[in-house]
Amino acid sequence: MQELREIRNVRGLSQRALADKANVDKLTIIHAEQGKKHPHAETLEKLAKALEVSVADLIQPPYETMTLEQLMGEGQKVREEMVEATEKGDMLRLDLLLRRGERISSRINELDPPYATVKFRPDTLPEVTWLRPASEEEVQKLKDTIGEYTENKDLLLIG
Repeated sequence: MQELREIRNVRGLSQRALADKANVDKLTIIHAEQGKKHPHAETLEKLAKALEVSVADLIQPPYETMTLEQLMGEGQKVREEMVEATEKGDMLRLDLLLRRGERISSRINELDPPYATVKFRPDTLPEVTWLRPASEEEVQKLKDTIGEYTENKDLLLIG
């Protein structure tokens, strides 16, 4: 559970300190962070409460199995949450969301063949850089998936 480790680190807690705060065994946290065991729902609730986040924040969506459209949709959700976190001044949550956006962008870029990179930011529209000439269908599909976006004109390759 990469999210658990990141949130714990952002909160400045050691594994022992989180275990004590959540009233769980330290091995539970170690195993969860290493991906050896997935905590039960009750344990996830304790960890989320101790970290002052939602259970959903602890569970990373399976980006490696998502289609491009699903990833774009997730990126848009993260962007909306970034705007909300910025408006509330919740910089810890914003940091977590920026990391999640980076993972989504990285996964999008891993798709074979990648045809665009997308950067999600809290204060602007998503930025798209086309990596190869994109058909009108691909451009429309991207617009349908993430809505409005800006383009990096330096490398624009729409054909």
